[in-house]
Amino acid sequence: MESETDSIGSKPTHHLHRIFAIAEDGSRTSIPADRLLIEMAGGLALEIFLDSPLSEPNELALQAGDGDTSAPENTIDLLVLRPGAANLIRIGVERKALSTLLPVSESN
Repeated sequence: MESETDSIGSKPTHHLHRIFAIAEDGSRTSIPADRLLIEMAGGLALEIFLDSPLSEPNELALQAGDGDTSAPENTIDLLVLRPGAANLIRIGVERKALSTLLPVSESN
């Protein structure tokens, strides 16, 4: 049995989710992607994995940072979740110094 190919001869990727960019006028443009990277102000990034094996069919996996580069030394990028209405949650990224997150051990 031959495998199905697209117009440029590549095997198609089968995604759980369909992704669209929505213009101001409401028109939609399909985006073929495995993951989305949103570059935010201040050099922060939010990466959305569209077909993560860690996700259920109606879930998305999100990661602070872009996965390809790391935060500056001794810092970490964290997801910040802020509840909104019943069907809304705001998701942000904050960069924190590791020293503010790790417990300080006391020496005797």
